[in-house]
Amino acid sequence: MFLRAEMSQDYHLAKKLCQMILIYEPENPEAKEFFSLIEEMLLMEKARNLEEDDQGSEEESSGESEGESSELSEESSDECEDE
Repeated sequence: MFLRAEMSQDYHLAKKLCQMILIYEPENPEAKEFFSLIEEMLLMEKARNLEEDDQGSEEESSGESEGESSELSEESSDECEDE
């Protein structure tokens, strides 16, 4: 189950299962090694999610200003047609 969670990249579940292994076998070398790797993967995943959130909010902000500028250009072209 632990390796299946690891392979499917369910790092939260893998970490919990690894912690359970270490409770019963504190000196298990594989569990110790995997535990540090899992924590590292969780940190990388968290950083990636934060970057995606930042990029998403930047795209929303730039999308609004692009929409405003296109509205302004349409208004100015309407004024030119009236003349």
